[in-house]
Amino acid sequence: QRLFLTAIIATAGFTVLDVEPNLNFVYAQAAIYVSNALHMLTLSAEDKSSAVYAIYPYFQLPVLAVGVMESTACTGFLQRFGGHMIFDSSIGIGTIIIELLARRMEDGRAERISSASVGAKSKMT
Repeated sequence: QRLFLTAIIATAGFTVLDVEPNLNFVYAQAAIYVSNALHMLTLSAEDKSSAVYAIYPYFQLPVLAVGVMESTACTGFLQRFGGHMIFDSSIGIGTIIIELLARRMEDGRAERISSASVGAKSKMT
């Protein structure tokens, strides 16, 4: 439902704001970041206590940096290294890294909680 609403708003934005074709990429990237931020802010308290929620913004910075470089210096700089492929791969690689780190952090968190509860139970007896 959120994805559908985001698509409608982004598409309407192209029409209502009359975004020039050479700015479509920048507008689309901004729409994605805004909708993503709104999604993260509206998560439940339980979801907000997860490792993914805590580390997600840090991995968006490199994607944002590559996106800015692509929109401003693709021909002069990024094109030598693969151009749009660099941007697309940074999104996929960032997502994989986020998932792997979050799983590792959650496993460590579960172990600490488990050992703390076992330690507390042994102290009570």
